[in-house]
Amino acid sequence: MYSLLTGNNILIGKFAGQLDYISLKYLCYKNRSRYLCERMHKKDIETREDVHLLVSSFYDKVKSDTVLAPFFLPIIEDWEAHIYRLTSFWETSLFMTRKLDHKYYGNPLEVHIKVDQDNNHQVSELHFGIWLNLWYQTINELFEGEVAENAKRRARKMGTFLYLKIFEARP
Repeated sequence: MYSLLTGNNILIGKFAGQLDYISLKYLCYKNRSRYLCERMHKKDIETREDVHLLVSSFYDKVKSDTVLAPFFLPIIEDWEAHIYRLTSFWETSLFMTRKLDHKYYGNPLEVHIKVDQDNNHQVSELHFGIWLNLWYQTINELFEGEVAENAKRRARKMGTFLYLKIFEARP
């Protein structure tokens, strides 16, 4: 039996005769004749492992996106190395004041300009918009807090900067 409880609540299964529901904010289950709900708490991004979870979950979405995947799939041969490199990038960006074991050293602008050149200058604001929306969606699914909000702000600024610089680099 599958149905909606209310609003954003979705039936996730039947356990020992009780209907269990999950919402964006609450985990609810039926106890006798009434529903009991517990607030679900998301944590903030605090560790490299958290950043890795964010980056790998985000790229799972990118790889299955019909607009973005054609730019990523032909270029990235070693996804594990790519995720590692981008985890280091975001860890460095989000935790600048910490002493980190893994720091990012690279030039993202150079890489993105090359991708645009290799794709006949087809990278557009649409691609950056989808990228940003997937990033926000992934953060919102997994985390909440000050660092999570900072990750959104940094991505928005970075996306704007990269797109403007890509446009400037075109012939």
